[in-house]
Amino acid sequence: MNSNFFQGRRVEITVGIDILDIKRLEKVIERYKEKFIKRIYTTKEIEHIPAQNRSYYMAVSFSFKEAIWKSLPDAQQKEFSFKDISIIWDNDTPYPVLKDRAGDCGLTLNFFVKGKNIITTAIFSPQR
Repeated sequence: MNSNFFQGRRVEITVGIDILDIKRLEKVIERYKEKFIKRIYTTKEIEHIPAQNRSYYMAVSFSFKEAIWKSLPDAQQKEFSFKDISIIWDNDTPYPVLKDRAGDCGLTLNFFVKGKNIITTAIFSPQR
């Protein structure tokens, strides 16, 4: 690789990571039901969460919201709430939407399931 490739370019990425106990979130949803769901998820998100394994997808989406928020620069974190970050599922693929702006928002998402935990990562690179 050419050592001058990044010369003169400022490449800035930030990474957010979240680990969530699936059962813990399921208990919260069970206890607070629609009150919790409506406070955390957008209407569009709820419509796109697959009916099969709904609590699983809700848990992954919740963890993504945490990871995305953590990946944002400090100044932007203050501008975002959970409902400003949507995770739209399409054929088991999560797509992030920030403040109702779909498309390339500079985020790359990944998730892993390890036992009872979901581990999500969000890599934010607005220069892409």
